[in-house]
Amino acid sequence: MKKTSIVLATVAALAFSSAAIAAEAETTTKASIEADSKGNMDKKVKTTSTDSAGTKTVTEKKTSVDAKADGSMDKTVKTEETVDPKGLMNKTKTKTKEEVKTDASGNEMMHKKTVDGKVVEETTTEKK
Repeated sequence: MKKTSIVLATVAALAFSSAAIAAEAETTTKASIEADSKGNMDKKVKTTSTDSAGTKTVTEKKTSVDAKADGSMDKTVKTEETVDPKGLMNKTKTKTKEEVKTDASGNEMMHKKTVDGKVVEETTTEKK
């Protein structure tokens, strides 16, 4: 009888302690936006999240819009994502840069996307 009680108590303790030890998912976001009267804008967003398995993901996104006097715009979006699963020596980092240039009519004249330093997409439109 004593052995059965000890085994049941041990099993119950392990069952409840694992639930208490398990981490909850958590996400935080910080953002800032700066704009001027010429139409230029800089926006920074940093999101940090940790899932229930302990994997931490940090995403930093910087957007810059440069408005020209002739109505054309240059837009650049830089994203850096770091994923760090719980454990040692297994962190990964991805850097993405996307550039878009438009003319005064809003037509896309150039689009270029770079991932980890390699151009993965590039288009250019000639002016008519």
